Amino acid sequence: MVKYNINTCDQIHNEFMVHFTKACENKCAFCIDAMNKGIKPQKPDVDKIFESIYAHKDNVKDVTISGGEPCLYMEELFDLVTRIKEQTTLNVNVISSLPTSCWTKRELFFQILEKIDGFAFSPQHYKEDIADKIRGCKSKYNHQTLYKMLPHKEKMCVNINLIKGYLDTKEEICKCINHYNKIGFTTIKVAELFDKPDLFVSFENIFNLKLKKPFSCGCKTVFDITPWIPTFKGTFILKRTCFMVNKALHASFGDLFKIITRPLFAKNYSFGVIYENGEIKPYWC
Repeated sequence: MVKYNINTCDQIHNEFMVHFTKACENKCAFCIDAMNKGIKPQKPDVDKIFESIYAHKDNVKDVTISGGEPCLYMEELFDLVTRIKEQTTLNVNVISSLPTSCWTKRELFFQILEKIDGFAFSPQHYKEDIADKIRGCKSKYNHQTLYKMLPHKEKMCVNINLIKGYLDTKEEICKCINHYNKIGFTTIKVAELFDKPDLFVSFENIFNLKLKKPFSCGCKTVFDITPWIPTFKGTFILKRTCFMVNKALHASFGDLFKIITRPLFAKNYSFGVIYENGEIKPYWC
């Protein structure tokens, strides 16, 4: 049985985040990587990246490969994923926006999907013309065709961002969730933008709900969406933002209590960012 409203954001995930490249063919206005300058050259050094991962393989459990857009370097991505899976016991996840290379090199891309443990992507919308506006560029292929033919959907998470002016009504949000659920994706996450107050949309307000505060009670929860989408099958994840990262929001007494008491219950975890040249840094920026 699925347990709803369970706080998953405070769970310990010992991991490396691999900043595979700064390059991306999209120009999303809310991109969290926009302020990150990366490490030049942009082309990833697979040898150096793997050396850093292997040297610390006993301290982490997961490797998440992101960017920029990691799938722009498909051969290098395949090489890194293969090495990790053959020489370690680490879980490998990839975050992507499914660039043109996922279509033109889809046979190699499908081989990567076969090897990895998880894949997350953001379609942005169920209508491609609106999705192009959100991405800030005109797509060179029909994403919907690729979405339908993707193998290993059981490994995938569809990330849908709430964006003012594009996806900000109950009707449109439910249509978007239902669209991708019907295609066969059983894990769908809806996320509020956390660092763009001008584009911020509140799930709580749109659905006229009274939810627990995201900072003190957990910003990422498994949520029951079936009252609004009775046919939904799978896991629906709600990722909300809080006052710590969004200036438009305010703290509660519960948030203050968590800040004061958190040092008493804090758990140690291992986290680091590996850049294109294999250099390890403790923070994203």
